Amino acid sequence: MSRDDPKTAITQIGAASAQPERTPTVFAIIDSDATRGQFIAQTVMDAGYQAKIYDNSRAYFAAYAEPNVLFAHDEGSTMGVWVTEMVRSGLRAPRLVAYSEKPSARKILAALAAGACDYVKWPFGDEAVNAIATRRVEPSNFLWHIAHGAVNARERVAKLSQVERDVLRCLTTGSTNEEAAQQLGMEPETVKSHRARLMAKIDAHSISELTRLQIDLENYDRLAEWGETAEN
Repeated sequence: MSRDDPKTAITQIGAASAQPERTPTVFAIIDSDATRGQFIAQTVMDAGYQAKIYDNSRAYFAAYAEPNVLFAHDEGSTMGVWVTEMVRSGLRAPRLVAYSEKPSARKILAALAAGACDYVKWPFGDEAVNAIATRRVEPSNFLWHIAHGAVNARERVAKLSQVERDVLRCLTTGSTNEEAAQQLGMEPETVKSHRARLMAKIDAHSISELTRLQIDLENYDRLAEWGETAEN
């Protein structure tokens, strides 16, 4: 990999505070790819900060050195696992910054919901490191709750069939069983059956709960669209 002109592309998903903090000096890097980890460490040191490399979260926890920032390669569902391990360990949690070669909207949302403060597209250079090091980037509580609810809704609705999703959409936009039946071309009793089945699948107990779920689901689509736009 060439470091002559690294491409920098940061998707800011945190809320930057107006108050500056002490400049972080130590970056911990968790990456199973030794070559990439070394490259990132060199980038961090070239920017004037200290870097410590770990090939997995187990090694990181065993040699915890109170870093200011934790750079973690997003390898699927690892973000949530690492955050859970951090909470259980009782160690001070550094700011978690995830990175990957292809930061899809789904990855960004999942990382944010797990507790990440930022998401960086690899490869990145000094500019990205300095931006992270010199600003206080904390998860926005408001955005965190939106993302968490959106990801949770997406996972719950994934259990439903397409017909059940159509019934959900109709019922949560104010349609009665009869109106939903007319819109979907089925009998009202069939709508009731689908309604009962979908509520059991997602463990919902009222129309208001279904409505909240539908709102969260629509938020997921909006955030995904925003994420895809930010990537481009």
